[in-house]
Parts: sequence; C-alpha cells; structure tokens
Amino acid sequence: MKIRSISIRNFKRIKELDLSFVDEKTGLVRPITTIFGDNGSGKTTVLQAIAYVVSMATGQRDSNRPFYWHGFDPNRIETHGPTKIEIEIELIEDEIEATHDIFAQWEKEQKSPGSFLPPENDRIIKVIYSDGVDHVGNADNGNEEQLLGRYFLSEITNLKKNIRMQYLDRTGDVFWFDQYRSFGADGFVELDEQTQQIGWEAGVAGLRENLIGWWMQRQYSSKPSESDFINTLEKGFQRVFKGASFAGLEAMPTKRAPKPTDFYFLIERDNTQYDISEMSSGEQAVFMILYNFVRQHISRSIVLIDELELHLHAPEQQTLYHSLRKIGPDCQFIITSHSSYLADIIPEASKIRLAGGKLCL
Repeated sequence: MKIRSISIRNFKRIKELDLSFVDEKTGLVRPITTIFGDNGSGKTTVLQAIAYVVSMATGQRDSNRPFYWHGFDPNRIETHGPTKIEIEIELIEDEIEATHDIFAQWEKEQKSPGSFLPPENDRIIKVIYSDGVDHVGNADNGNEEQLLGRYFLSEITNLKKNIRMQYLDRTGDVFWFDQYRSFGADGFVELDEQTQQIGWEAGVAGLRENLIGWWMQRQYSSKPSESDFINTLEKGFQRVFKGASFAGLEAMPTKRAPKPTDFYFLIERDNTQYDISEMSSGEQAVFMILYNFVRQHISRSIVLIDELELHLHAPEQQTLYHSLRKIGPDCQFIITSHSSYLADIIPEASKIRLAGGKLCL
C-alpha cells in the first residue's frame, strides 16, 4: 500500500495543496519522500491529513476509535471552509491476492457468509474525504474492501499465529509517529507534571514488560520462535547507534520473591550499561519507531514520521535516514524535517519544499 498523490482543500491551515510522491523519471512511488519547510508551513498538517483519511479507509479508526495525534483537534479541521482531501493509493498484485484470501477466511466466521461484497482487483484506488466521511473508489464494486486487509485479519479468531504473521507481511496500513514520540507519549493527558510523570512511568513499565517477555522467550523457550523480536529490534537499534547492544536483565531491589516485571532491561553503549528508562531523548525517539515496527509487524505500509531528526546529533540523523529502507524495506516513508544536515544528503528528487511559515531553515 503506497500513496501516489494527495490533493488537500481546506484542512486546518492548508487552503490548497497538491503533492505527488511519484518519481518523475521512473513513474514509481518514491520509497522515501522528505517534506521540508519552515515552522508553520504545514509539514505536520500534510502528515495528519494522510493519516486521518487513510486510517479511516483501512478500518484502523471509526467513531469508536477516534484519530489520535498529539495536538490534533478535529473541531479545527474546517478552519477555511468545507474540507476535501483526495488520495490516490497504489496496491501491488500480491497484496490484492492476500486481501482476497484474508477476506475469504473472515467471511467464513460471519453469521451470513456469502452476503458480503468481496474485494475488487484494482491496483489504483482513489480515496476522497468530504462531508466528514471517506468515499473509497466505487463503493459498489469492492474497492473499499481492498484496503481492509489488516482489519479483516484482526477480526479473524481461528487462525494460526504463523499464518497470521505471513498475512501481515503481505498487507499494509498507515502508521504514524509524531514529534512527541517517547515511552510515555501515549500514556497521559497533559495536565500537570505529576500526571505526566505517572504516564511516563506507566509507559516505561509496559514497554519493559514486553521487552522482558521477548527476551525470556528467546533465552528460555523450549520451542524456537519463528519471530525473534529481540534480535530484530536490537539490529535496528545498532544501525543507528553503533556499538550498542541489549545486555539482558538485572533484578530490581525487592524484599519479596521477584516477578518477571521486577527486572531492568539493560542497554549497553560506550562501555556503560543502563536501563531503558535512562535512555536519552534521541534514543527514545528512535527506539519507539523500531519497537512499533516489530510489535505491529509493519510492512508494505505508509509510514509517516514527523521531524525525523528529533533529538539526534547530525551523524545519527543521517544514519537514521539511511537506515529507513532497512527498517521497512517494502514500506513507503513520508517524513518531515527542517534539518540542514538531512537536506545536504537527500537527493533533490526526493524532496518536497513547502512555502510559507516562519524562517527556520
């Protein structure tokens, strides 16, 4: 699943904007597109428009699962008038085939199988957002179902884990990482310092628990796992932070018999060991991207990253950019930046420069 183009009319600050993500020479969607612009030019708003519309079309959100992006207020969308967004999405043949297979298995579990419209076979689908809803291609011929592969998969109850993972490899969605990505970013509402601290600690504890579980599964499971999440995550982290490694577990001080959650998860870097809670802001920002790629099994997807360079020194910014193709080799990355260090290494054909805003680059 990739985006070929987007047309935005009256979405938040953006009155009118048309962007293409296709390489003019090859006619193919660029694997990485970087949107540059000064503060207030609309870089983040473009990513929000993509995430807002595509996540509705893929079934990732609905009235019961609202759109979440730090600082996004749905009541401010139509600031300049009625909003209309058109997005052209491209699918490959294998993704279309996988969605058909998933749909067939999903339909078997429904109360009245045979009464549902099966997915179509179109490679190009236009999604139009207007009047508060998405209109996906021709609603009468199964275009809408073509984008619901991962949604159908999440609804199937009787499916072996290895088969589910194979389908996740073959189907895509949209995933986004805003500029507030950290261990506690999703765990609190900004009310006061105490509330934020509680949320951050809860976020770290939840992350640590998952990492410990993955570590113990690899170290002590009698049955080899088909997916070594720890190894995949560690390799990704090492690409950006050279010489870093996962050092394992260390028991926390406790007066009772320790539980699996009573351990630190240690990182080793520059001959120093430290718990994930002691990571720098830059390490946290990168780790959350890598962790979610592993946890959500992101592939063949549209990945949006706001301010890729967040909290990173120049060499690490450039290393992270060059690592994106290895982190998600079959994904489309649309990122924003106002870093001159990134501007220096990115080909002009892979850049989009937005006008307006307050000078910062």
